[in-house]
Amino acid sequence: MDETDYEALAEAYVCYEGLVEDASLQDRRGLTKSQCAIIWALAAMDGMSVGTLAKHVAVSKEQATRMVNTLAERGLVARTRDQGNGRIVNVSLTNKGNDELARRIRERNASMGKMLAPLSEDDRRRLVESARTSAQILKRALCGPQCAAPIPAPRPESSSPESRPSPPGCPHSCVPPDAPRE
Repeated sequence: MDETDYEALAEAYVCYEGLVEDASLQDRRGLTKSQCAIIWALAAMDGMSVGTLAKHVAVSKEQATRMVNTLAERGLVARTRDQGNGRIVNVSLTNKGNDELARRIRERNASMGKMLAPLSEDDRRRLVESARTSAQILKRALCGPQCAAPIPAPRPESSSPESRPSPPGCPHSCVPPDAPRE
């Protein structure tokens, strides 16, 4: 690969990030951008520790703790002590958090549909196809072959955490293999 190839990847990243972020954060309903990011991270892998969540949303552990406390006060997340290490606090979406996530997914999808409406049907199909391919390749690059499968989204018809499928393969929600873990 040469410099122009890397520039093309960086440009695609900025475009995807802008599309998804604009669609995902249009109506935060009193949540900060980072609190929304915590909800999205828990959608990918429920039960993460506060430290792992902090890494996912690029904030300090102290900031993550404050955000989790606020989300818990609103009834969107629950905290539990880790079975193996009582010093670690794991965070999960509550039924109310799952309902909020399902609402946000519906709104994000509708918003993305509006943003992409000016494209032809063929361009939208090609964009989705390339996004799926890119995601699978990038997951393999970050974590290995076990992460190539898509992470299923919560099913809006059921808000119970037990009814949400677990992410296949990747035990750490696609954190790069050399990233420190708790």
